[in-house]
Amino acid sequence: MRRNLIVAAFASLVTVSVFAAQHPGRRVQSEAVFAPKQDFAGERAHARQEFAARQNETRYRGLVVSPHPEAAGADRELQRQVSALMERLDFVPDQRLRHFRWLNHVPAVLTGWEGTIEDTAPAPGGVRLMMKVYPKHTGGGIAAVDDHYVEYYRYAQGRLQYLGAEGTPAKVITFN
Repeated sequence: MRRNLIVAAFASLVTVSVFAAQHPGRRVQSEAVFAPKQDFAGERAHARQEFAARQNETRYRGLVVSPHPEAAGADRELQRQVSALMERLDFVPDQRLRHFRWLNHVPAVLTGWEGTIEDTAPAPGGVRLMMKVYPKHTGGGIAAVDDHYVEYYRYAQGRLQYLGAEGTPAKVITFN
């Protein structure tokens, strides 16, 4: 029934357009054809849910940092504290953005970062941390990304200091 209404509306539009083209000086008035009143609330709610889900998929989620899975004792507690601080700060160095700029050239949307503290070592006045960071993204034809960025920080007296980073060549697996 809905399809018939669409076809009827299209036929009416074509008829009016042909008449207008054949009689350029005359005004064309036609009665509007409306579909019978129906309850589209269910369809609208479903469309809103789909739209909200799509927006949620592409929403930026920030940095999520995990302690190293094999860290134990005081080292694990330190890594948890640093992880919470890093997530709260959501610091993104320019070098990381430059390293992952290839994501700008694929139809994927960067939604955040996932990091793991790989190593801790004593440093003057604090602790030196090494964190491996991966991009989080939505599809865009990318099945897997084997590309990460290694960042170094110094943690002392509840503060983080960015020391620098090193990148790796990107390995991207795509599908059509």
